[in-house]
Amino acid sequence: MFRAISRRLAILNALVVIAVIAIVGVASYFYLAQRIETQTNMELRSRSASAVELWTNVFAQADANNASGTPSALADGKRGTNDDDDEDDDREEENEHQARELLRSGDTIAYGVDLDGNIISTLRPIEIEHLPREDSIERALQGEVVLETAIVEHERVRLRTEPVYADGRIIGAIQVGMGLGPNERLLEFVRWSTIGGLLLGVLLAVPAGWWLANRSMRPIREAFARQRSFVADAAHELRTPLTLIRAEAEYMQQTPELALSDRHESETAIVREVDSMANLVSSLLTLARMDEHATQFLGKQVDLSGICCRGAERFQSLAADRNISLELDANIPVTVSCDADATEQVLAILLDNAIAYTPNGGRVLVRTSMRAGKAVIEVSDTGIGISAEDQRRIFDRFYRADPARSRSSGGAGLGLSIATELMAAQRGSILVTSEFGSGSTFTLLFDTLQGHH
Repeated sequence: MFRAISRRLAILNALVVIAVIAIVGVASYFYLAQRIETQTNMELRSRSASAVELWTNVFAQADANNASGTPSALADGKRGTNDDDDEDDDREEENEHQARELLRSGDTIAYGVDLDGNIISTLRPIEIEHLPREDSIERALQGEVVLETAIVEHERVRLRTEPVYADGRIIGAIQVGMGLGPNERLLEFVRWSTIGGLLLGVLLAVPAGWWLANRSMRPIREAFARQRSFVADAAHELRTPLTLIRAEAEYMQQTPELALSDRHESETAIVREVDSMANLVSSLLTLARMDEHATQFLGKQVDLSGICCRGAERFQSLAADRNISLELDANIPVTVSCDADATEQVLAILLDNAIAYTPNGGRVLVRTSMRAGKAVIEVSDTGIGISAEDQRRIFDRFYRADPARSRSSGGAGLGLSIATELMAAQRGSILVTSEFGSGSTFTLLFDTLQGHH
């Protein structure tokens, strides 16, 4: 299930990354193309106006010649004359090469044309085939401004053709152009960068998405595994007392002549198992509430010495029944910001465990102190101790270092888990030091500067 979810998340992540790259790349390409076209048109308009101003006298002379019937000075340069049949082939090739280089460079080309369509002035002494464009010149001579992109010498060229006025009448036309080679190369770079980014995104986004999905799903998988283990352990813990209760009840039901003392013993066993189930259900509800609401207690100034005194008094009789010495070393007031009820519950769990796992004639000590700026409660015993392997797991839910002993005392392996959760809810911590066969010490640490709002 989680593998399928991770796979879908990885694919979704890759699609999102690829879509973002594609959208950004395409948007950047079209935005840049639009900006280039706008800037080119503005540049052509500016250079066209400069050319008209530069060639004012030329256009005036051409207009005067046209009125008198005199041929234009450059009329035989391109229109109205035949090509020089004796022109050297090498020179033609050189001219074609220069024309291509001029168009590829993006430099400005400009032509001034009279009313007869003859070239009267040019910006470059290079003859370019198909320029100026005759159809655009004819439209300009009729008063139209023509903006177009043409293919000349296998290069895209942006052209602006417009009429030239004098005294309110058209006296010629001017055609200004710029090769789009540099702009085309820039757009091509953006285009290939987008394609490369998409390919790179495919190569990186899928494994990266798979890694991120697995990393994101890991806490969920672990939580799900813990939940399944929790449910299985809870079911197991509930099944045992229910089985015993049923066995005792059936025994009493099938044995009507059962002696009063035996019946009392069976009833006592049933009550004991019911109490065990009640304690288990209460512990499960406590943990469920903490898991669901991420409990954080409101801290108040509390004297830990007072809490330890009340806890020692509460368990004094239980310790006496086991012939265990319960001692208290809490003469110095230690005030911290914590929850008194939660701290008392944690202390009760530790004392109950200490007494349960300490042999008759043993000793349990409760001590308060200050250590490195932290308030400390220590619960030490001379009990059976905890092995190094068990110390790493005793705070896990349903874990019991001595299952047989815990079963007989009614423990379900939830006490230390609840204690850990309660300390975490107060931003405190719980530590254990122990040596197998030599007793244990559980330490509660509180930050004396902490305050919860």
